[in-house]
Amino acid sequence: MFYAVQTLSSVISGTNGRIPELRVEDAPRFRWRGMQIDVARNFHSVVNIKRLIKAMSMYKMNVLHLHLTDDEGWRLVIDGLPELTQVSFEHFLNSHT
Repeated sequence: MFYAVQTLSSVISGTNGRIPELRVEDAPRFRWRGMQIDVARNFHSVVNIKRLIKAMSMYKMNVLHLHLTDDEGWRLVIDGLPELTQVSFEHFLNSHT
């Protein structure tokens, strides 16, 4: 139903709100249609991630790959494993001085 509404809104967008007579056959060309965003090395705000998800839904994308880890680029804080973020922060400081 959601995808039907997205298709209908894209058809209506250039017709002054009038729906022309048409037949829509819509199926994904590929099983996954999506994007990857690298949050391991680049910080993104929650607002920007939500904006991306909204834009993806308008283009009927169905997969969002969040790249959470990359060698020393760990960003997820885990209380029992503080060294994960500590090591990545130290690596960042050493590589940028």
